[in-house]
Amino acid sequence: MNGLQVVPGSGHVFDSPAGRLVESHTRGNSTHSKVEAFYAETLLALGWQRVSVEKYRRENEFLTVTTSGEDGDLTVTFRLSPSRP
Repeated sequence: MNGLQVVPGSGHVFDSPAGRLVESHTRGNSTHSKVEAFYAETLLALGWQRVSVEKYRRENEFLTVTTSGEDGDLTVTFRLSPSRP
């Protein structure tokens, strides 16, 4: 998303028997509503199904996109995890 930059060293990847666990953070000048709208549109186009405001599911994985901070100085956290039956 324009206006967001990956936070250096913020990415973590773990493989487990149940699937992969990934976490990454971006930071930048945006608003909570713009981030939510951008990822809702983009992720749906990539085959993710919206489960809730912050959570998406595709095949056997969940992706959670959360925002923290104030509008204009946001941190966006992405967490990918295996889905549970």
